[in-house]
Amino acid sequence: MVDSASNLSSLMRIAFTTPSSGGGGGTDTTAPVVTNPLVTPSLNSAQLTFTSSEAGNTFYSVGLSSAADMTGTALVSGGTQTSASSGANTVSLTSLAASTGYRVQFVVRDAAGNISSVTRIAFTTLTPADTTAPSRTDDGEEGDEDPNSSQAGL
Repeated sequence: MVDSASNLSSLMRIAFTTPSSGGGGGTDTTAPVVTNPLVTPSLNSAQLTFTSSEAGNTFYSVGLSSAADMTGTALVSGGTQTSASSGANTVSLTSLAASTGYRVQFVVRDAAGNISSVTRIAFTTLTPADTTAPSRTDDGEEGDEDPNSSQAGL
């Protein structure tokens, strides 16, 4: 996470282990399948949407897109978990900086411990609108006179 002074939190790592099937009948050995991943960025946040073939938990991390990997100071948010439903899912990515490139990577783990393939998406948050009015400077050049002045154009 990034605070208001642009300090990054420390890295958090999560290890995944998939239990062995044990050969018993009825054991779920099929990993969830993620489809239709999409990130919709805004100024300081983004919405990650995707479809999962199974319910479970989503584990995701967000990093700067300029970094070669998702570790150290390049990691903005790491090891975050949220629930996932079978079907459409939405995850809010918050505390992002405007006009900045990011990467999000995530997996879905079902109740049996099966893990989907890693999905990675790069995106850039929006740039703030320019709300500064243009200013006029008098550089002494002809034609810079005030049009309401009695001396204009003379």
